[in-house]
Amino acid sequence: MNNQITKYGCNCNITFDVRCCCWLEDETYDNCRQKTSTVYWRMTNNYDLYQKIENGGINSIKKYIKKTCRLSEKEWNEVKEFYKIDNQD
Repeated sequence: MNNQITKYGCNCNITFDVRCCCWLEDETYDNCRQKTSTVYWRMTNNYDLYQKIENGGINSIKKYIKKTCRLSEKEWNEVKEFYKIDNQD
């Protein structure tokens, strides 16, 4: 997907379309500046994950997301903060 990015290093920034940012199979994923925002976008745009969030809250997918997306506790908290901001009434 991101062969050019992988070959020359991560250049992802806030202006990138999230679908073009580094992802799991890219060498630069773990150090990508947009890692947590990309994870948040992908999990909220995945029907099955979104349904789990709706039914059991964001923490219902914590273990799965942290393991699959190689997130630290700090990164997970950033993802939760995106969710909190998106769901303010």
